[in-house]
Amino acid sequence: MFVRDGNGDWVEEARLQPISATGNTPNFGHAVAIDDEHVVVGAPNDAEGTGLGAAFVFERSGGSWRETAKLITPPGVSSHWLGRAVDVSGDSVLVGEWAGPDASALVFDRVGGVWTFTAELHPPSPQPSFARRVVIEGDRAVASSFLGEGEVHVFERQAGAWVLEQSLTASDSHPGHAFGSAIDLDGDRLAVGAYGSLDQFDPGVGYVFDLVPTPGERLCFGDGSGAACPCGNEDTGPRGCVNGTGRGGDLNGTGTSSIAADDLRLSLFHLPADTLGFFALGTTDVAGGLGAPVYDGLLCIGGTVLRGPVFQADAAGFTELVGPLGSIPGAASLVEPGAALVYQAFYRDVLTSPCGTKGNLSNAYRVVYTP
Repeated sequence: MFVRDGNGDWVEEARLQPISATGNTPNFGHAVAIDDEHVVVGAPNDAEGTGLGAAFVFERSGGSWRETAKLITPPGVSSHWLGRAVDVSGDSVLVGEWAGPDASALVFDRVGGVWTFTAELHPPSPQPSFARRVVIEGDRAVASSFLGEGEVHVFERQAGAWVLEQSLTASDSHPGHAFGSAIDLDGDRLAVGAYGSLDQFDPGVGYVFDLVPTPGERLCFGDGSGAACPCGNEDTGPRGCVNGTGRGGDLNGTGTSSIAADDLRLSLFHLPADTLGFFALGTTDVAGGLGAPVYDGLLCIGGTVLRGPVFQADAAGFTELVGPLGSIPGAASLVEPGAALVYQAFYRDVLTSPCGTKGNLSNAYRVVYTP
């Protein structure tokens, strides 16, 4: 530990060592985090608990640092190399692991002066490299899975329970992009690194996201969590069924659910370059949000269905629709406060359609409208 003295110089204050480490090479110090008077240190090779790995909590009291807790995998939870990533915010610690078939991030909270396991955070579908990078601030936690293209998942604590708020990908991602290889959070702003390069002239890139509350929820994924994709063309993430780009169409929403404002922005990623398609809405979902096979994808909208205007994606496979109540003819007549509409995009995939139908669909996005 280093502190800045009265002359502005950084000087060593303490050397932290675990008193309860287990095993010959616990790799203590593999990950560290500090918040005020708390320091957390990961030791992914510690041998105590139901899974390999641990995190140690140190607190400063009376000018000296002491170990106050050892966080290990609780019974009934499987983990591999817990402590590969750590972060701390107030009385909450987030601990990530390195690998495993169902990797997760574990939340520990100090309750009544005792550090206690309180939650296990999972991505929408199993990702072996999930939680190799984690960050927590207040009631928001972020964990990334950056092997391959990479994906970042944002969680929010609501009424004491952690829920997945949104999943983020890079609009220009490619195999080996490693989106999420570094993450940091400051309030509603999230920074994400991606060191993967296409060639020697691509040094990597950083992204900044403004995390505003999402006005709806994503559903009907082609990742195996819903109905099976038509020809085994499941995606590895929470998107539609895979198209000719090797990924599924990814529909998300920002803005608000206000009828009066009509400022909902539907953003659609990972389409074939320059392809044509259209947005549509339905008054219900299909099969409880699981969808049904249609073309190369899953049909997610039912009830009264309205078709919006034709779009053409850009060269990066991106398009968006702003203000769908005014943009889709007849939509305004279907909505009132408390009513839900489900949006989805249909698009052409002429050259490299996985199932040969030359058409596909994105995942769906459901919004419960407010005045």
